[in-house]
Amino acid sequence: MADLKKIFEDVPPGVGRYGVVGHNIPYTLSPAMHTAALARYGIPAVYRTIDVSPDEWLDFVRQAESELSGFNVTVPHKERARGLAAGTSAASWDFLGAVNTVGRSGDGWRVANTDVEGFDEDLRALGVSVRGKNVLLWGAGGAARAVLGALALHPDSVPARVDVLNRTPARVKTLLDDLNARGSVGLRRLAIHAPSAAESARAVANADLLINATSAGEDPLVGSAPLKRTVVAYDLTYRKPTAFMETVRRSGGTAHGGLGMLVNQGARAFEFWFEGYLKKKVDYSFLELRRVMRDAAEKALKERETA
Repeated sequence: MADLKKIFEDVPPGVGRYGVVGHNIPYTLSPAMHTAALARYGIPAVYRTIDVSPDEWLDFVRQAESELSGFNVTVPHKERARGLAAGTSAASWDFLGAVNTVGRSGDGWRVANTDVEGFDEDLRALGVSVRGKNVLLWGAGGAARAVLGALALHPDSVPARVDVLNRTPARVKTLLDDLNARGSVGLRRLAIHAPSAAESARAVANADLLINATSAGEDPLVGSAPLKRTVVAYDLTYRKPTAFMETVRRSGGTAHGGLGMLVNQGARAFEFWFEGYLKKKVDYSFLELRRVMRDAAEKALKERETA
């Protein structure tokens, strides 16, 4: 069981306590990124990994009320975390049914999903347009919800069609039913479909943009139909080039990993927590914050490769 007092026992009073909450996430780069940013801007706070299994979630929430200033949420808790806040911040993200950033708001919590901006900003930085394209998304969890939110973010630039697949088709139905029940105006802009097994080959063959948002980082293209030679792929996994990415590249397509999304969402979460403090810093810029975080993430990745 995660014991927050023990995890932060060396932290003196007056120092903020933040972290990333997930299960089996020794690979996470978030502590390296946020620790570097805290040091750059002289913010008295620490950021650590907090491992919480699914059956420990409620106990973690009780501890967090007195022990944490804020936290990020990753697998498998993004959907459960949506219930942490009430009021304006909760309502603004309720259409997705998942959050990844939680911060103090008086006696309670406010929430956000910075994965949405993180994904959208990285696609734009890579020069990937979704306007009028056929998009195929694998995954039906919190990350997939954020991707759908990003695809619907710009009314004048939406895909022609979005097909959603998952190794457990029932999860796709649950996802789409939940999103429809939430009645998001933004998501109604998307023509979202759940292809049957028989239709999935056609969806793969017609796709202009492939997005892998599966939590296991699996290769969903094994045994699939041929790809367009102009296809672009994006894998939310950031640890190393994946089998999915290599499959796309062998077919002649272009593939990108998720490090840019990770850095962007981390920087937006940092602003979410420390916006008031950062506004007082004459030398603050979002571009520099993102650079500091990316440098820290890349350094941590290199250290792991040589360990």
